[in-house]
Amino acid sequence: MMSDTGGGHRASAQAIAAALKQVSPDVETEVVDAIQEVSPFWRAVVGLYGPIIRAAPWLWGMLFKVFGGGGGAWLWGITARVVAWTVRGRLVPYVDRKHPDVLCSTHPLINQIAQTGRERYARERGRRLPLVVVVTDPVTFHPSWIEPRADLTVVATVEARDAAVRYGADPAKVRVLGLPIRPDFAGAEGVARDENAERREARASLGISTDASVVLITGGGEGLATLPEVVDAVLALPGAPVVLAVAGRHERTLQRLKERMDAISSGRLLPFGFTDKMGTLMRACDVIVTKAGPGTMFEAMALGLPMVIMGALPGQEAGNVELVVKDNLGRVAMGGPHDVARAVQDVLAHPEERAGMARRAQQRATPHAALGIARALLARGATPSPDEDRDMKAAG
Repeated sequence: MMSDTGGGHRASAQAIAAALKQVSPDVETEVVDAIQEVSPFWRAVVGLYGPIIRAAPWLWGMLFKVFGGGGGAWLWGITARVVAWTVRGRLVPYVDRKHPDVLCSTHPLINQIAQTGRERYARERGRRLPLVVVVTDPVTFHPSWIEPRADLTVVATVEARDAAVRYGADPAKVRVLGLPIRPDFAGAEGVARDENAERREARASLGISTDASVVLITGGGEGLATLPEVVDAVLALPGAPVVLAVAGRHERTLQRLKERMDAISSGRLLPFGFTDKMGTLMRACDVIVTKAGPGTMFEAMALGLPMVIMGALPGQEAGNVELVVKDNLGRVAMGGPHDVARAVQDVLAHPEERAGMARRAQQRATPHAALGIARALLARGATPSPDEDRDMKAAG
């Protein structure tokens, strides 16, 4: 269960679903926008996330602080209960239609809805459904992610585990398994990757020379209005790097990039909108310029790709920036397009240091996290725990 706010929640859910099929081919999986299916009204409210982070990220930072600091967790708890209360009559029929063995949430607003739904289902149908929450923010995250009654809470890092316990999770029900990324980024479990061959193949598919310096610049799933200016600054670097620019859902930005592409006859700029080719684009490049979104970061880390962080959403992405700095996985350049270009040039000019960044990134990434999460979900569905048996009896 996810909600389409940004690209990360759906991507994480799809990664887990793909891993489930890989671990157990006979398993039936369904990735659903649960908020949309249960309440189009709340889906419209949640849909404000994209416009807010594009037009007024400071507002999102303020909301994160209000709901996440001091008495914010209490305030959020009331909000989540109100949301769950408004859809309470739809939850049991919804679960009846899906008839799952395990519920898995990759979105914080869904956790309370799922908890309310499974409580009613146990009372009315006499069947208890395990709930697993997968937190898709790897370091800094909002208290709303924690549903203390969940059977299992999966986090990406030790830092996130500490935060989960601080926010009320039972330490015995928190597991550090990594951030789930899609199999095309992780590669086959237990099989060594030939990174040079992957790079050659990716570049050939894009029509890029194997000798070129290639920079991937992405504004995330929701896009970034200032992306063309960053692209211009990187294109102006010595050495004539090739730039792969991903505009995401930001149509105006994509149009501006296409206009620049037409003006550059050398083929040094390749623009993309919201794309399913990120694995190919990442394998083709030497460095990625990105916001500190967790999905893109951990995909890049799994591929051993040095990063230049050009921006971060206030609140939840602050810890991601700290991770890059602390582990020396790349550079942080939030001072505008020319600051980004200088950082890119620094990374490109030092191949030995770039190799060290790549090595450390892969060590931190846990690329096969989705498989570990899949196995945990299957275990939950196969054998009720003593707590589950006791709760079933209490439910009648």
